[in-house]
Amino acid sequence: MERIIVEKANFLSKKGFEVFILTTEQQDKPTFYQLENNITHIDLGVNYSEYNSLFLKIMTLYFKEYKHKKSLKKIVTKYKPDIIISTFENEASFLPKLKDQSKKILEFHFSKGYRLAKKRKGLLFLVDWYRTQCEIKIAKKFEHFIVLTEEDKLSWYQLSNVSVIPNFIHSISECSNFSRKELLSIGRLSYQKGLDRLIKAFKIVHETYPEWKLFIYGDGEERDWLLGLIQEYNLVSSVVIHCPVKNIGEIYCNSSCFVLTSRYEGLPMVLLEAMSYGLPIISYDCKCGPKDLINNGLNGFLVPESNIEELANTIMKLISNRDMMIEMGRNAKVESQKYEREIIMQKWIDLFEK
Repeated sequence: MERIIVEKANFLSKKGFEVFILTTEQQDKPTFYQLENNITHIDLGVNYSEYNSLFLKIMTLYFKEYKHKKSLKKIVTKYKPDIIISTFENEASFLPKLKDQSKKILEFHFSKGYRLAKKRKGLLFLVDWYRTQCEIKIAKKFEHFIVLTEEDKLSWYQLSNVSVIPNFIHSISECSNFSRKELLSIGRLSYQKGLDRLIKAFKIVHETYPEWKLFIYGDGEERDWLLGLIQEYNLVSSVVIHCPVKNIGEIYCNSSCFVLTSRYEGLPMVLLEAMSYGLPIISYDCKCGPKDLINNGLNGFLVPESNIEELANTIMKLISNRDMMIEMGRNAKVESQKYEREIIMQKWIDLFEK
């Protein structure tokens, strides 16, 4: 999410918009992605993530929200913005109550019900359930509500203020030449991304195609567990987990297929990026995003959710047919051009002007 927010902000700044980015957790840490010099970044120092304990989070929430509201109101009074965009974080619940002249837009980078898809237990499930129930009530209060996919828009049928504006990609001239026997997956090492399922599927692939390798780029709370799984399946020489890198274009170009095994998504940027580099896609048919991007059998394959054996068979079907791989990659690149930055950002500018 950070990257797409920074890139949207940079684009709008270059188009003459005066842009401010407000954060609550940044503190003194530098942003991972570079902001244009004329963008003002202000951290409010609320630090909702200060405590790991759920009890302490709940006990301090009122005071942190009070600080957040007070700081935000001060900034809004000082700079008098025309438009305020919330990314459905804590400010979404109180932002519409600010009595100022700005139009307020809410954007959602996930899909409806994503919290429940985490399948957390006990009190954490009750927290996820409650927050999910509040989503429609919150979204109704904004002038406009933006979701990433047509699939997700259908889930918000109660709302009359909802539109679809997907994430964008940059126009890319480079492409994979399919010279390397490498599969690629990129994402946070978390329950959401389901990389354990990819490793299990690759174990089956490895038995028939031992020369192929799987490279995973990401970091997260499941790193040690996934490394243990790789060791358990004797895949240490074939499956490698790398930390995130900034020169990701080179990684796409060195791969021959991109695999997504997420349990839920919004609109996966990694799918769009992989398509823009001419990579065929194999993805679980999870909610939401893959259905919007993948024309099954044309630019990639949609695999029934959680079916590990079918995922392995689909990977083997593709990597055993280089001509199919190249043709699907070509089709993927053509499809990705619908999501180029200038096309998508014009949708935002049209919304602002309206």
